[in-house]
Amino acid sequence: LRSTTHRFCIWHIMRKLSEKVGSSLNSNDDFLGRFKLCVYNSETPIEFEQEWQTIIVDFGLQNNTWLSHMYDIREMWIPAYFKDLFLGAVLRTTSRSESENHFFSNFTNPHLSLVEFWMRYESALELQRYGQLQSDNETSSSVPQLKTTKDLERHAGQIYTF
Repeated sequence: LRSTTHRFCIWHIMRKLSEKVGSSLNSNDDFLGRFKLCVYNSETPIEFEQEWQTIIVDFGLQNNTWLSHMYDIREMWIPAYFKDLFLGAVLRTTSRSESENHFFSNFTNPHLSLVEFWMRYESALELQRYGQLQSDNETSSSVPQLKTTKDLERHAGQIYTF
């Protein structure tokens, strides 16, 4: 009986994408948007595989060895493959801390004095809080786009928006 399931960190993999696909695709909004939707929003393995293959062909990535390898190990990092595990698609323990580390590394370095570190840390927090306030304002002053015509979804959209 296996009680644990190991997965690769999707955050690290997605960070590597830019260096592995080259500068032209790294700045291609269509590619990045479709790739992220494929990875994060595929509901089933079949849906993921079909969209992945379409992206690979559309952007001429058939010979990209890193993407081929990532496809071969897709069951270890694509959420659609572990939606059947309890909290499998939700838990990402290192993603949050890695994301925070990356955020703060843009403001600090090991050579700062304690006072300088504290000032930069405060600036980083202020920027983060400002971004959160902007997001809060945007979501509270807009109505979510509904995916269905169900009354339950409409009702939930109204309750959680206002």
